[in-house]
Amino acid sequence: MNQDAFIRWAKNRGYRLAFADTAMLGTIQETLERRREGGEFDPAFFEENLDIFKFPQKRGVRVASPVLVAAFPAPAHILTFAVQGASVETVLPPTYVRYRPLFEQVKNEIRDEVLGGKGVIETLEVPLKSLAVVSGLAVYGRNNITYIPEFGSYHQLAGYVLDIPVEAEVHPAALERMLDLCRSCTACLKACPTGAISKDRFLLHAERCYTLHSESLRPFPEGMNPPSPECLIGCMKCQLVCPANKGRLKRIPAPVSFSAEETAALVAEGEIGGAPLNEGIGAKFKILGVSESIPIFRRNLRRLLKLRSPAEKR
Repeated sequence: MNQDAFIRWAKNRGYRLAFADTAMLGTIQETLERRREGGEFDPAFFEENLDIFKFPQKRGVRVASPVLVAAFPAPAHILTFAVQGASVETVLPPTYVRYRPLFEQVKNEIRDEVLGGKGVIETLEVPLKSLAVVSGLAVYGRNNITYIPEFGSYHQLAGYVLDIPVEAEVHPAALERMLDLCRSCTACLKACPTGAISKDRFLLHAERCYTLHSESLRPFPEGMNPPSPECLIGCMKCQLVCPANKGRLKRIPAPVSFSAEETAALVAEGEIGGAPLNEGIGAKFKILGVSESIPIFRRNLRRLLKLRSPAEKR
């Protein structure tokens, strides 16, 4: 099969894509292991966030299987909560809403519209940022977030492996490519509230990153407070000040909002009371595609509301 069908499909949807091969996945795995052995990763961070990937030799993928990495634009979502007669707007940064459901959606689009229902396509569980960079689709910023010319850093990545041959151009690139403007710009470094970004090394100090801690139920390090009174999860400080992102962030309303009764139930300690209320809240989180993260969002909402002054609750 020729790559042209994939290119037309991506262009029609405003996506970007690149092809890779399993040798690139091996390069990514070797680099991760080398950095781990060299002490560049915090051990707890590596175990929880990087030791979960499934590389080809771990999952029976044929060595010659073609690999596809796709990127599509991702807006921020405004999620509203009713609090004491006021409407409080919070921000879900790009990629959080329907993150995993989008993997399945795009996979089905490729299978049905490009492959015509033939062959097998599987979602890859590998470091997608690394895959996008090594395939030539993206480059890293100093903040270790990937950038694509049309989208800036506001995009979602997805990776797939196919069981049918594809005649495609593969453009291997260096795994540590950085935006040219990052070499003279320190905007994100200065904006980072926790000192996770440094000038003397390529990698982010991920164990210091507020976003990482906001995505886990582990206790926050002492003194680490939400850097923004808006973001319900994550931070966005480094992305908002980045010159490569200027004018690229889109904010759209989330597909659901929460009533005063629902908000009160979410911020209360313990179980969400009452079956109808519990089911209604659960249904809304399902629409957002973050059902597995309800306890995290409840914890974060409590912390966030403490930052909001009465004047801001409008």
